[in-house]
Amino acid sequence: MYQIIKRYHYYAGTLGAPDNHYLTEGDLDEQSLYYDDIVEYETRDEAQAVIDGLSESIYYLAHGEADRPTYQIVKDYDCGLEDCIKHDLSDGEWDSIPESEAPYNIFEEANVEYEQSLSDDYDIYSSVDVDYKVTYAVCKLQLQHKGVDSLEWDHPTYYRRR
Repeated sequence: MYQIIKRYHYYAGTLGAPDNHYLTEGDLDEQSLYYDDIVEYETRDEAQAVIDGLSESIYYLAHGEADRPTYQIVKDYDCGLEDCIKHDLSDGEWDSIPESEAPYNIFEEANVEYEQSLSDDYDIYSSVDVDYKVTYAVCKLQLQHKGVDSLEWDHPTYYRRR
């Protein structure tokens, strides 16, 4: 099955800008009884025909919107990494680092402290010399498709304590 991702284009800092999402019945018909249901297509050509129709219709930009949405066809809900929630917990205490700078042996040898709050989900790995924090992100499109109970928290972001 194929789905369509609707990608919005808003100016940076626009409050209330909608998130990219899988095309829903409500995107195609605001009066639909199945407003939040994700639309699936049997073939790529069928999905492309819908995109062509949407791209040719009149579109009115919302406040802060830079351009009309663009659409991407995906197979079997493959959202990729670009739509993952980006954690940026770097502050005066922690610096964001690339995955390549996170020593994998520390994750096996260090003491682990797991912390969770309403806004953060992370592990802290402590060694004699330095502490590392690993946060976990989820794809926003996955949230739309699977719901909260079936999420895969598999996109880590790494930090090193100053």
